Amino acid sequence: MVYDLANVIYTPESLKAAQEYLLSRGINMSAMRFPPALTGSSPEPFKYLSKFLPPHLFTETLFFPITDIENPANLIGFDARYLGTDKTRLRYRKFKDNENEFLLYYTKPLNEIDADTPLIVTEGVVDAETISPLGFPVISPLTAMHHFKFCCFLKAVSNNVYFAYDNDSSGQNAVKNIIKEIQICPEMEKTFKFLNFQGKDLNDSLKNKGKDYLYSILRSQIF
Repeated sequence: MVYDLANVIYTPESLKAAQEYLLSRGINMSAMRFPPALTGSSPEPFKYLSKFLPPHLFTETLFFPITDIENPANLIGFDARYLGTDKTRLRYRKFKDNENEFLLYYTKPLNEIDADTPLIVTEGVVDAETISPLGFPVISPLTAMHHFKFCCFLKAVSNNVYFAYDNDSSGQNAVKNIIKEIQICPEMEKTFKFLNFQGKDLNDSLKNKGKDYLYSILRSQIF
């Protein structure tokens, strides 16, 4: 499905739309490893994908390509963020061929992160790229974010993990699930913390409050 999706979403129009959107949110697309695409409102181009999902689920969506770490030329999935106004649609969706495969978006190679370095975990790629210029290493998991196994993975990367999830219902439900999982192990509770900020998500906070505000808020809670 991943390559079928790529063949449809990558057009000059969608690449330009993604660039304009990200620049409007203060994100420099040229610094990103792979180009994202922003689809239009018409479901017509996506009828070819109806064998996988209803065509309307691919519209008005920002797609970030995810590639194999060992083989960057190998496209293995997409992190998708719906930008339309339909309240019934999921805001975040992950597309991958292997449902059991663990996908991870990172702004700094994990083997370069010191165990005592603060590590921020976000719900989506846009938020990860929002924080990245502030100097914090960020990862965004493209699979279920609240499983105990994933928490163990994060603990192995850093002793100071900060979750910066959205302030909407789905983000706060994810926080509740994480809290439930880490209560299994007291050591986990010392490692994991949750950041507070104004706005529906980090990028919204950056847009409305500015870089200095967002950086000061994060720094005051981390250091």
